[in-house]
Amino acid sequence: MGYNACLKAGPVAEKLEYILAIELLSAYEAQQFLEPDLPRSTATAAVLAEIGEHVPVLEHDMLLRPHIEYLRNLIHSGRLIEIVEGKIGKLK
Repeated sequence: MGYNACLKAGPVAEKLEYILAIELLSAYEAQQFLEPDLPRSTATAAVLAEIGEHVPVLEHDMLLRPHIEYLRNLIHSGRLIEIVEGKIGKLK
């Protein structure tokens, strides 16, 4: 029973990374519709700046897969956590 659960857990975790990447992309793209002088936390601003270096603001139809893959790799590599911890300290 544990073996089968382990076999299923890997693909589920990978799909979760893609879901989180899509949510992160959505949050990044939504920033253009918020008031520009609305303050962001230092961690949020750092994450958005990192994403902005690699993902353009969508003004026209374009393929999203490369941006989703970049964000998934950012999540999977742990770099996203490093960015946040660099601003607010070690997460527990």
